[in-house]
Amino acid sequence: MASDAQSKLAAHTSLILCKVLDVTLTAPEPSALGSSPFFLADLGATLLDASCVESALTDRLSAFEDMQAATTSTSSSPIAYLVAVYRRALEEERRASNLKDKEFAETLVKTLAETRQYAISYTGMVLQHSMFVPAVWQEEAKKPKSSLVSVLLLPHMLSAGSAAPGLASMATDAAGAPEPLPHGFFDALCVRFAEDGLEDIVRPLLWGLNEKVQGVSPLGDFRGPTGTLAHLLENKAIAAVMASTEGFDAANVRDGRAVENESLLGPFFKLSCLPDVFWNGQPSVTDLFVNLSNQTPAAIRASVNLLRAALVDAQETLFRAVRSALRETTVRESIVAWFASALRHNAGRAKMQFEKYLYGSHGFIVNVAAVLLKLCMPFMNPDDGKAFARISPAWIDGGGRVDWSEVTKLVMSGQGDDEDASAVGGALSPGTVSAAAAATTQNTPTAPSDRPGTAGGGGCGSFHFICDCFFLTGYALHLGVVRALNEHVDSSRDLSRRIQFLQEMERARPQLEGTPMATTLDQRMSELRGMVEDGQRVRYLYEAGLLEDGLLESCLAYYRLVMRWLLKEADAGDGPTAMEGVSSAASTSAVERANLEGKEPTAAFKRIPDFFLEDTVEVVVNAARFVPTVLERASTSGTLSDIVGCLVHFMQARSFVRNPYLRAKCTEALHCLLPTDDARETTHVERHPASDGTAFISVFEGGPTGCGYVGTRLVPSLLCVFVDAEHMGTATGFYDKWMVRLRCEEILTRIWSVPQHRAIWIEHAREHGKEGGSYVQVLNMLVNDAIYHLDEVLKKLPEYRDLERQAAEFGDGGATPNAARERQELDRRIRSEEDQIRHHMSHAEAHLQAMEMTAAERATAAPYLLPEMCHRVAAMLNYFLAHLVGPQRKKLKVGDPTKVGFNPKGLLRVITSIIIRLDAVSSDNVLAAGAVADQRSYSEGLYPACSELLRQTGIMSEIEAVQLEAFAERCRVIHSETVEDEELMGDIPDDFTDPIMATLMRDPVILPASRAVLDRPTIARHLLTDPFDPFNRQPLKLEDLIPATELKERIDAWVAEKRKK
Repeated sequence: MASDAQSKLAAHTSLILCKVLDVTLTAPEPSALGSSPFFLADLGATLLDASCVESALTDRLSAFEDMQAATTSTSSSPIAYLVAVYRRALEEERRASNLKDKEFAETLVKTLAETRQYAISYTGMVLQHSMFVPAVWQEEAKKPKSSLVSVLLLPHMLSAGSAAPGLASMATDAAGAPEPLPHGFFDALCVRFAEDGLEDIVRPLLWGLNEKVQGVSPLGDFRGPTGTLAHLLENKAIAAVMASTEGFDAANVRDGRAVENESLLGPFFKLSCLPDVFWNGQPSVTDLFVNLSNQTPAAIRASVNLLRAALVDAQETLFRAVRSALRETTVRESIVAWFASALRHNAGRAKMQFEKYLYGSHGFIVNVAAVLLKLCMPFMNPDDGKAFARISPAWIDGGGRVDWSEVTKLVMSGQGDDEDASAVGGALSPGTVSAAAAATTQNTPTAPSDRPGTAGGGGCGSFHFICDCFFLTGYALHLGVVRALNEHVDSSRDLSRRIQFLQEMERARPQLEGTPMATTLDQRMSELRGMVEDGQRVRYLYEAGLLEDGLLESCLAYYRLVMRWLLKEADAGDGPTAMEGVSSAASTSAVERANLEGKEPTAAFKRIPDFFLEDTVEVVVNAARFVPTVLERASTSGTLSDIVGCLVHFMQARSFVRNPYLRAKCTEALHCLLPTDDARETTHVERHPASDGTAFISVFEGGPTGCGYVGTRLVPSLLCVFVDAEHMGTATGFYDKWMVRLRCEEILTRIWSVPQHRAIWIEHAREHGKEGGSYVQVLNMLVNDAIYHLDEVLKKLPEYRDLERQAAEFGDGGATPNAARERQELDRRIRSEEDQIRHHMSHAEAHLQAMEMTAAERATAAPYLLPEMCHRVAAMLNYFLAHLVGPQRKKLKVGDPTKVGFNPKGLLRVITSIIIRLDAVSSDNVLAAGAVADQRSYSEGLYPACSELLRQTGIMSEIEAVQLEAFAERCRVIHSETVEDEELMGDIPDDFTDPIMATLMRDPVILPASRAVLDRPTIARHLLTDPFDPFNRQPLKLEDLIPATELKERIDAWVAEKRKK
């Protein structure tokens, strides 16, 4: 009985093994020859057992050598057979574990496990030594970029990689398709050949994945290669082989584009839909956006979301792959070095113009940045202090990762002065970068390991991994995300201009009907429509590849860390930083407690490139421009408050950010948060229609996450930038300063109604509103800008009126080509004039409204009435009133004032309001005396005429009209007294006359360098905008002036003598 039982078990074992090996010991019928299962004719056994499994396996594999090309397919290869053997053995093991006869089950499981091991061993031998491989596949493997691994094994791995994150067992997708690798197959293969040629299997496999992902778009099957790569790198041995593979290190490639195309990891990061000079792979992403005029907004949005989801998936998978590789200590340095090399070869992307075919695509660098951002996530929160202890500015010129020796630093003025450049000591020259990079690649420390930021607790090379990751992420964002955002803005503006131009052509088309020019115009319109559709297609591709919420939120979180770190480094200028030891509960007070006043930057701070600050602004501004909801979420989390608080610090920190243009640029990040209704079109910051100001209110007007520092320093910082804008030093600085000041004014106007900000403003005016004070400079520049812009409006309105008259006389232009062209040119000139008048009018209104606002409080209004300011302010108000209410106002009448934004009633109201408010706070009729002293525009009838017009139009209340009439009467009295005084004085001696103003000096002073003598108000007014002696251009300050005491006594005596007579 025992013998029968054993026979049955042996037969059962043989049956299972035959099933697993897909063989039979029974000779088939002649008609069934060649069919499955395979007949083991030479085995010489009646039953299969553990002792003959290997022989049976080799006999079965030998049959593959005779296969012909017509019968070969990946699903019928030796590897496919071994994969199936492994899977069937695994399945039978699971079944055997449930058998009642535990002793037999244990023996069977052991035999099946040995069978699986044989399958693994012979898989390696097939791949390494071409055993049992038909000649046709051997020839296929000899082709360029091909190998047995990529031909036979890779299809099985891709089947799994494209279907699931792991390599789990699953059914074949379709008839003849490669079977996915069973669970544990590849791990077992790695263990078996770890010391026996694993690299011979892994390297061809990795390059095979590299080849598969080449030329694939986000609409293609990228998930197979990327998913397989991510799974492979979970194995430390494979990660180590990858790092040592020739071609993995991108240090020796010729340029940035070669890194993307030729390095081992490059093609994986290339996957994108962002516009590029080369194609984005197949299927073409642009095919989603053809015939846009026939697509609904919902269909377009669905296409954008489809691409966006694919790219998010790809970036997440790449992150998993990189994170897995980084867990192997011996591999970590190689991974970091690859990222550094990829960025170093693409440094030219930071230039204003570069040859795009020599550098990596937008998509490549953006994907690199996205993965690095994900690596930064564990230490992104600045409140836990994890990053600050490990980030060292010494990395910039001591790490050897990238060369920033030529990058502008924060402490440079932006005008290339040598003193600033030499102050940034220790910068690597271009020739030393490669040597330092080689040293770090060999993991040879180049700095003491006990200094802050160096390798301790998971460091890479000389510096801690967190330090490497922090700086590389900032550089990747600079070269990738920020660059792409700026190009998206440029292309959007080009698209807007083309649409506007097309609309103009369509309006002009009816006038050309029946003329030869009609055909030419139709052709041009057709071309322009094609260009508009191309521009719209590019816009949607940018939206899909760049404006994903998660990416922008990660960018903001990163730049929050950057700004807090910059502030920490700056605050260390004089001893220990005020931010050390800050807990999470005190996150906002960390920004508030920092104090940069009176400090100078340390040597460490002088190393820091300025793009960290500038890129922070760019990301905030573009988030407001395209995806304002991201900023709204950032404002509720405290991220935005931290960023803005730090920006407010640096706006006023001239020692730490010496370039006034960069400090002025910080105001863009504040201004873009304004509600749409509070911002003028002329600020040139496009806004999303959904920008309702939620973020602004949260940060600036006492929201729950608002930064306390913003409440105490925002006004002084804005006023500081307002003054410094005069000296930005850019090629377009004369025009840029207006935009900067307009942004400042609109922010200040908005926060004037917030009690905390107004109180700070009033206190600042009291402290700095005396002679020569910085607040007096602000008001002087405000007045100068108002004069310039409003004067431009008054000059251009008569010109525009004349153009309107010409257009009315011209009519439709007739049917001749010349007449049509003339009419088209006339229309173009009219539109140009309208744009210019609107531009100047918008600026003028903002300046006058700011004057009206500041004239409401005694402290903020008092500087207008200082001797160096009062006469100029009064003369300005007189001049513009004379144009608005005098005979000249007829020249300002145009057909439709709204087309040019001209609102004479509004201007009249604001100007008279300024007069009434300043007069209310002036003592001794200072404003009235200043108005009378203006001999160009003042007349006794000016203010009565203004009051009469105001009453007629109902612009002002009765009380205000009475106040203006009282001011007019005081002016009349002072004017009469002044005329009498002038007659009394007669000719003024030359020694007593101001050489610039030709008026009697009342407080003469001597200029120390030129020894010239001027009236103090004259030179004080000059120094408000020009800190140099007007006669010899030597530096001059108000405190340097020497009172001409003896001359003043002579003048006073002369005046007294005249009055006696």
